[in-house]
Amino acid sequence: MALGWGIVGVGSSPDLKVAPAMRIAKGSELVAVGGRDQGRTETFAEANGDKAAYTTIGDLLRDSRVDAVFVASPNSLHAPQT
Repeated sequence: MALGWGIVGVGSSPDLKVAPAMRIAKGSELVAVGGRDQGRTETFAEANGDKAAYTTIGDLLRDSRVDAVFVASPNSLHAPQT
């Protein structure tokens, strides 16, 4: 069974680096993404093969397929989001 990843943040770093790495890593699957803007988050999810797009971290964390979360939001948000 693959490790199910969630990503918080839909900026260029997760789009260009994190999501592609998760897609090619053996035993890893990108299953959900969370961002503030629903449209942008859904676009990111569709482009990266995610199964779900959320606008709250709580909803992302309640997804039973998510085993681990990569926080890719702006640095100033890391502490309150974790």
